[in-house]
Amino acid sequence: METVLEDLRGKASELGMVLSGWDASGEVLPEPAVGNEFCRLVCSSNDPCAKARYALASCVLRKGESSRTTSPLGCCMLGIPVRNRRRLIGAMVLEYPTREMLDDEHLARVCDRLQLDRQVMTTYAQQACRHSAAEAPDLPSVRRGPTNALHRGLAGKAAR
Repeated sequence: METVLEDLRGKASELGMVLSGWDASGEVLPEPAVGNEFCRLVCSSNDPCAKARYALASCVLRKGESSRTTSPLGCCMLGIPVRNRRRLIGAMVLEYPTREMLDDEHLARVCDRLQLDRQVMTTYAQQACRHSAAEAPDLPSVRRGPTNALHRGLAGKAAR
């Protein structure tokens, strides 16, 4: 299971995304993989997105279908069910900062709220904000690769 999660962390890092996996009981699998410095700093500031991440994973596990929402800071969040045949065995939540977050006023509010340096965070945000919120449905490769790997890991855990 650890190997699968390490592979997923690598993919999330390449894509500049935060990745968290959840088993069918709603337990988070080791801490989320943070794919860029902007997200790492934001998540280390009392992780303002943790509740939204948990709520999205819970919704996906309850309904058994993909879902999309926005975090309190404006990041796009995608919740994806992981199945073994037809049985729901977990969920994956992908998050990424959107290009819309590059707006000066929005970024200033985020930095003020989390007490982060605006100049430093502006530089990191320019590197991290690669996709717009509207692109979320058009990221099938993001879904396929990590979902398949998470599926294998959760299936192995469920078999034990």
